[in-house]
Amino acid sequence: QMFGGALDKPYSPNCPNCALINRDIIRPQSLTEFIRGAVMLSDINTWAFGVIGPLNFSVKWFVGRARPEEIAWEIHTNRLNVEDGVPLALANKIRGLGLTSMQSFTAYPEGSPDHPSWPAMHSASSAASLWMAVVMNLTTEQWCEVKAVDYAISFARTVAGVHYPSDNIAGLNIGQEIMATRLPGFL
Repeated sequence: QMFGGALDKPYSPNCPNCALINRDIIRPQSLTEFIRGAVMLSDINTWAFGVIGPLNFSVKWFVGRARPEEIAWEIHTNRLNVEDGVPLALANKIRGLGLTSMQSFTAYPEGSPDHPSWPAMHSASSAASLWMAVVMNLTTEQWCEVKAVDYAISFARTVAGVHYPSDNIAGLNIGQEIMATRLPGFL
């Protein structure tokens, strides 16, 4: 348990994995800080989604990149082929998947969301490694764990067939840039 119940308690050998809020950034208001502790962390996370989402979706619709399932289906149905620049090995691999629908390329029965692929919103909103390092006194190991979770959230969407790797890298970069720009004003 990364946060346990020790957000405002001194470090204890009984809770070596607990992270503490940086009280130089989030000033305490009482001896027990539920509101300026766990609630504030939830508030920052919710605020981050609200700030990142509209900007990320604006970029998505401006660029309009097709989802992997759309391209795979075009290749599978021979609407895109070698003459269009599709490498033969890739075309053969996709046609060998036995797709029965565009959605069957993904790990989700309903397929991908209906909005464009780039940049990935899950990745953009996975900006915890930026803001948590500011408001928490994380150990190096804890910070690495948060960064790993951010990356895992984004990479899982590629594994599921709904994003390209570059969608996720762009999303992570956009989300973290927005956080770096907007977080000081929020705090």
